[in-house]
Amino acid sequence: MIEISSIFLGSGFGLLIALLAWGNQIRLPREEIRNLEEKCKNKFKLKKKDIEGILDKKEPYTKYQNISYRERIKILIHAVDEGKIKEPEQIEALKTLNKNHEICKKMKKLYNIRFNLSVVLLILFFIFGILLIYFNDYFFVFQNIEFYFRNAAVFVIVGFCLIIIYNIIEIFLLEATFVDGMYVVLNILDEK
Repeated sequence: MIEISSIFLGSGFGLLIALLAWGNQIRLPREEIRNLEEKCKNKFKLKKKDIEGILDKKEPYTKYQNISYRERIKILIHAVDEGKIKEPEQIEALKTLNKNHEICKKMKKLYNIRFNLSVVLLILFFIFGILLIYFNDYFFVFQNIEFYFRNAAVFVIVGFCLIIIYNIIEIFLLEATFVDGMYVVLNILDEK
């Protein structure tokens, strides 16, 4: 009979190999999504610094900002004066691009959370795998109910797995919204 400690240790080694091999894919958005955002930004024919300044939505005059609110307005006025933004559709596309930029920032945070949760799960696999070798049949009592250590370990592992699955679903839904919004921007700019 296979012990639960062997399963945990084997899963830990498998997850370690997966994290080492595919760490960037777990931590970063897909390349197609990054390329799609860059393609939309390039359609505006603005300098990269200017488009990033327009999309960098921060409160004015905070100490962590890259660009102030006043500078964002100057960039927009300069782009309109140069004729790079002249159609009302381009302004709508810029608003949609701004919303999608915020979605992209949220996706990147969720990707980092997923990677960090995977590392924590890896550590838990190894800790519980080693502890279960020695404490497999131990139990503790909580309000006159006996809980076996192995059952508690399984519940913790399953809980982390469910959190990671929720994170994956949330990222999937955000990616779908992001891609749809970017194609709206591309369609608006191609019609112009």
